[in-house]
Amino acid sequence: SQVPANARLGLLLVLGLVNCFVATLLLLPVLLDRPRLDGSAIARVIEAMKYDKKRTGEGLALVMIGDGLQATQVADLGEDEARDALAELRHRDVRQRGGPFL
Repeated sequence: SQVPANARLGLLLVLGLVNCFVATLLLLPVLLDRPRLDGSAIARVIEAMKYDKKRTGEGLALVMIGDGLQATQVADLGEDEARDALAELRHRDVRQRGGPFL
């Protein structure tokens, strides 16, 4: 009478392990993938920054987080400065990934 219960328990264990394995195969690539900053993405980020509710003048608004987790608001970031900073992030991303991704 114990054999059928043990067999069913074993089957449930195997199904659970297969389920975890399949979920890992499907989710891990999604979790490890980062957005790519190509030229059009940089332009879209800068365009979106123009509509930031913290923006008060001609410059773009930006909130930077320092080492001690203190927030500093920048209200006069120029578009060229933003473009250069995003291009630097893109350059670092290319080096970390081991090559261009365009």
